[in-house]
Amino acid sequence: MRRGLNSGCGKRMDLSSDLYDFPGPFEAVPAPYPYYYESKAFTRNGKLITIRPIKRDDAGRLLDFFDTLSRETIFFRFLTNLRSLPLDWVRRFTEIDYRQDVAMVALERADDDERIVGVCRVMRCADSDSGEIAVVVGDPWHDQGIGTTLLRRTLQICRELGFTKLWGLVSSRNEKVARMSEKLGFVKKTETHEDLFEVEIDLDEMP
Repeated sequence: MRRGLNSGCGKRMDLSSDLYDFPGPFEAVPAPYPYYYESKAFTRNGKLITIRPIKRDDAGRLLDFFDTLSRETIFFRFLTNLRSLPLDWVRRFTEIDYRQDVAMVALERADDDERIVGVCRVMRCADSDSGEIAVVVGDPWHDQGIGTTLLRRTLQICRELGFTKLWGLVSSRNEKVARMSEKLGFVKKTETHEDLFEVEIDLDEMP
């Protein structure tokens, strides 16, 4: 599942633009890091992972995470072929407004640092209570339940932030995400292309 490049819910993102503007005298101060969304979970093989919001200093970890993705996983996430993650995308992905959008990462301990093993992101559609969602797990950590845990936690946080509806695009070849999304309550809506379909969830109907 991916949050598409048309992530403005009808407006194409300008991926070449500056991605962060320092607040002027009349602009809102960025929201503080929401530490209260941090939690722990276990993978299917019993390994402890941390689920938390992404931080600005995760940029390097995100680049390392991208290197663990196979070409197929990259395509399933971005619906295009990428050889590397552009630095301006990294900046956009790690510098978010915690009051509006959601970006959660799953991490495991790696020596004296943390290693990202999965990412789930939601970008709110402008002036609405709906948003686009995307989730990806690094290939070495597939089939450990990380995607389901990460997606479930993200849905809970989205509901707390006032989202009522989320949607995403899924490749018809991405059977794992198709099964996972259906398990968590997403409904297949429309086929937008011969190789893509849209899934949607109404958060008000979540148990």
